[in-house]
Amino acid sequence: MNFIFYFGLLIFPISHIEVRKMKFKTKDRPRHVIPISVTDWIAEGVTAIVFLAITIIFLFRYPSVNDKVAMHYDLTGNIDRMGDKSGVFFFFGLIILLYAGMTIAQKFPHTFNYLTEITEENAKRQYTTAIRMIRWLKLMLVVLFSFIILRTIFPRDISNEVFIAVIITFIAATFIQMIGYFIKSGK
Repeated sequence: MNFIFYFGLLIFPISHIEVRKMKFKTKDRPRHVIPISVTDWIAEGVTAIVFLAITIIFLFRYPSVNDKVAMHYDLTGNIDRMGDKSGVFFFFGLIILLYAGMTIAQKFPHTFNYLTEITEENAKRQYTTAIRMIRWLKLMLVVLFSFIILRTIFPRDISNEVFIAVIITFIAATFIQMIGYFIKSGK
């Protein structure tokens, strides 16, 4: 799964010498099958249900959406840019990429970059923590982008206040979850 490795390099650029060391280290990392807990199944189930629901809503509602839809909102939730309704496909495509990419990535925790050295003793704990972080991040991002699509195709049904509150809540929850991961994985 070198694409995951190289995608990570786009986000966190490092020198070529470090890349060679990391590629060598990821090959030698232990591989474990990480069991899925009940809460993990719930997170996966909710994510799949939201993904399926937004897919059905999008496919059935898209033909009746106005030709011009909101493409960007300011900090108060007011529309500050309109665009063609085909722009909604961008958000839907983003959900598909996030869902598929994060689901595939979960299967290869030995290729991730970690804050600590991966050993046989800590591999299972580190892999479990990383997979769980990706699983919950996937849930939050799918719900967030689904909500943005709903706001775009049902503009009168979601008020500005609710829209901003939901966006801020999910962005804050995402950062809190990632900080929790960094704290937990650093131990």
